[in-house]
Amino acid sequence: MAFVPVPGGIRAVINYTFFGESVSNVLNFEDLSSPGSPRVALASGELLVSWVANIMPLLSLDIVLNSVQSYDLNSATAPVALSSSSPGTTGGVAVEAEYVFASARIKMTTGLRGPSFRGRIFVPGVPVSEVGNGLLGSNFRSDLNTAFGQVRADMSAQDFQLSVLSTVSGGVPRPTGVLTPVTVTGVPEVPSALNRRQQG
Repeated sequence: MAFVPVPGGIRAVINYTFFGESVSNVLNFEDLSSPGSPRVALASGELLVSWVANIMPLLSLDIVLNSVQSYDLNSATAPVALSSSSPGTTGGVAVEAEYVFASARIKMTTGLRGPSFRGRIFVPGVPVSEVGNGLLGSNFRSDLNTAFGQVRADMSAQDFQLSVLSTVSGGVPRPTGVLTPVTVTGVPEVPSALNRRQQG
């Protein structure tokens, strides 16, 4: 599909190494300030710092956060910025991780109905100690949702609003993408497979 411009849009790709595989999470933000190269770099750096501080302490040491790469979506030639965690930030829980069949799904809803206005990410590296009888523990789910809420708050403090991005309507590409602010997040108890989130 051809590139669809998104006014004020920034896409952030969170890159990990997990059991020798490259996997990623993708989040979209609306820049409520002035889009451009310095802002893209700021988004990348702020998200990396917040993810390290809030999300990684909840994950197994089997997962390593490598970088956050952010893209200005205003045009196909707009700036890109990379913030690296060197030599990499490992998860903070000293137990092995469940593999790809037990990623934690963070669902994101907005004030509008329909699939174009809902989002989700699949966070890898769930510690085996947080899964019982095939379900994620309630404390882990609460802690992860709270941590993700802090990431949202940290980004919002810099005028980056977490949003759901829609570039297609009725199977037809939109002329410009639509960003809708996320209003509620949650972590369901049933783990989700990560297979389709592997890169390559």
